Amino acid sequence: MRRLVEVVNRTADLLTQILLGVMVVVVFTQVIFRFFIQQPLSWSEEVARYVFVWIIWIGAAVVVKQGGHPGMDLLTKSFSPRWQRVTEIAMALLYVATLLTVVFTGFGLVLVNMSQPSPAMELPMGIPYAAIPLAAVIMLLNLACYVFFPRPGSQQKEEIDKWASG
Repeated sequence: MRRLVEVVNRTADLLTQILLGVMVVVVFTQVIFRFFIQQPLSWSEEVARYVFVWIIWIGAAVVVKQGGHPGMDLLTKSFSPRWQRVTEIAMALLYVATLLTVVFTGFGLVLVNMSQPSPAMELPMGIPYAAIPLAAVIMLLNLACYVFFPRPGSQQKEEIDKWASG
């Protein structure tokens, strides 16, 4: 499972980098066309907006891999290692429940909006919305892999071993 998640994460990293490059090129091209050629592009703002949405959602999924989302641990740091782990697992389960809701609701949004065209490009609006369930699935994979199956030798693995031994 870890290998699959690493491939998914590398792909998500690459996708965000490519999308950022696309957004920079599109916005720069729009500036050139608007101010120097005096013929603004009708589709560039829409492309930049949808690419930005994808960057945000996929980027948030990548941050889950690194454990980079902010959290409040002032109270839990005062717990014993065993109770810290119990709290961490409880929060992860709540996170899983939330992400499952996002996956199913997001997939419904994609299906409902596939028949609605975007204003400038007439792209199915389900495509921009597809970033939501895709990112939530990546977040779930990362959560399952890095929280419930920590790497051997990691600090988290050592804490689990301490917790299990009492």
